[in-house]
Amino acid sequence: MMDKNIIKKSFSEAARSYDSNSELQSLVAEGLMNFLRGADCFEKKPAYSCSVTEIPQAITDYTPHILDIGCGTGSLTAGIKGLFPEARVHASDIALPMLAMARQNLRDDNIGLVQADFEALPFNDSTFDAVASSLAYQWAQDVLSAFREAWRVLKKDGLLVFSTLGPDTLRELRECYASAKSTHTHFMPFMGPDALAIELKEAGLEVEAIERHSELMTYEHLRGLVRALRDTGASPAPVDRAEPGLFPGLALKRAERIYLKKYPSANGMGIQATYDVIFAAARKGSGNER
Repeated sequence: MMDKNIIKKSFSEAARSYDSNSELQSLVAEGLMNFLRGADCFEKKPAYSCSVTEIPQAITDYTPHILDIGCGTGSLTAGIKGLFPEARVHASDIALPMLAMARQNLRDDNIGLVQADFEALPFNDSTFDAVASSLAYQWAQDVLSAFREAWRVLKKDGLLVFSTLGPDTLRELRECYASAKSTHTHFMPFMGPDALAIELKEAGLEVEAIERHSELMTYEHLRGLVRALRDTGASPAPVDRAEPGLFPGLALKRAERIYLKKYPSANGMGIQATYDVIFAAARKGSGNER
């Protein structure tokens, strides 16, 4: 289980470097917008298709109230406002420096920004027609509590749409780092689609669709991958922190040699890394009472 203070500190420190290192995050945010539209999940890869074709009708018949949870520097928030220009949009994040960057990026005083933990949202019950979140729920200390909060702030028939990372994320890094160490390190586990569906149902939400896609990213070397993770706040910190730093220097050097041999990029000029991206849509039905 990840300590909230560690998550808050990590993302706060990464606020200024986030946008210049967030290629994956931007891609997934756009994919989530397309998921919301019922279009292809990634426009650049038409083989990815979504089955949620009726989602937009739920929030386009009148002025919607929409919340972006874990907004970071505001990429998804901007997309939501662009798709629903008349909507009343709020965005929350646990890291205040991220919100400061979001305010600079969005340049829209009509978008409400609030520092908040997604397990304790500062909004009244039944406030929002839709809640969206991109690559935030994997950091929840208690994902069931986070989903219950989304349920609480949603109106009847309101929609939760989110992306998160699945258990195969950075599988190459985990494998190579484990091979490089003499002791076993436990990385923070991410939930798969079935486990997420169970938690959503337990929270009182009706699951409408869950899609899973593997996104392959390339990096010049392992140090570049580790730096990108650090500079976006997404460092996969080991649960056991007996050794200091993201990765101890000697283990990192060993892991890099293993990584280059086992998982070179397609052009042979670097390494590849897998991100297991999950998109989900769930609704607060009229009969959903916990």
